[in-house]
Amino acid sequence: MEWVSPNLPIKTKETIMHKSILQKLNTKLTDPREQIIDIMLQSMQQMSLDVFRKDNEIFLNPNLSQNSYSGHNSYCKVFKRDIHFIFQEKPVMMKPSYSGFLSSFRSEIKNGERLRRFNGTIVPKSKYKYNNFNTFKSYNPKLFHGGNRHCILFTPSRIDNWMIEHDGKFKMDKPRWWHEYRSIEDSKIIGGFYSDDIRYHAIALAAHEFAHTVIHEIRRRVRDLDYRIDSRQVIHPRLIKEYDKSKQEFFHKYNGHKKGWQNIYGLFRKKYVNPFVDTESSTPKSLEQVAAEDIRRMEKD
Repeated sequence: MEWVSPNLPIKTKETIMHKSILQKLNTKLTDPREQIIDIMLQSMQQMSLDVFRKDNEIFLNPNLSQNSYSGHNSYCKVFKRDIHFIFQEKPVMMKPSYSGFLSSFRSEIKNGERLRRFNGTIVPKSKYKYNNFNTFKSYNPKLFHGGNRHCILFTPSRIDNWMIEHDGKFKMDKPRWWHEYRSIEDSKIIGGFYSDDIRYHAIALAAHEFAHTVIHEIRRRVRDLDYRIDSRQVIHPRLIKEYDKSKQEFFHKYNGHKKGWQNIYGLFRKKYVNPFVDTESSTPKSLEQVAAEDIRRMEKD
């Protein structure tokens, strides 16, 4: 797979994809959809390392030993073990991409969607439950891990449609605008952007949802402050101070698309997306206009 610098309306800082993602891509894949999935998984691999880097100070105490059993590396492994991914192949309805507890994705699994791990391997059906897969009644606790495991479901319908439109090519005929939620659409860091390469849109989608998973982990770890004494040695002092000051304000900040999520999403966007796309141009169309065009195109098809 060859990375191509997009022809953007303005000059960008870089000309190629971030090398940490480029070096890890599976060059043997030929199916464009599998290549997109590989790009998204490899980008989230790098994002998970960023979460646990000491200098980023996202939620672990920077004084933790880097190599000890209870250090940053160990927490990163546990974090990655507890996350699964679903890339919808046969969506029942036009669901947006979203993240949540793994146990809340039972209907998708029942409908035949496959769970993937960080390394791209597909979780075998034997891991889902003890009894016959078709009955789908009892769940294997090793997989669901007491309800703590997380899952991200991706419905890259817009990306798939663009690839069909361009015969499976990642390079589009013109730059397309990547829309974000209206509250952040105009942000130069986490807002919409132009790019004529579908892969940057895919990485932005991965970063958006992965940031939600990081928020989930922060909330889960911080809740331990009320129950485990050793948690105060693990959690970053900044978060402990915010939590002790007001639990209500803390969980409001680290929820949904609030400030906590915006900071983490911004960290990923600034490193893996923004240097390679046009974030300076103004929003070309309103979300209502885009939705109306999508509906008209679906009716025409």
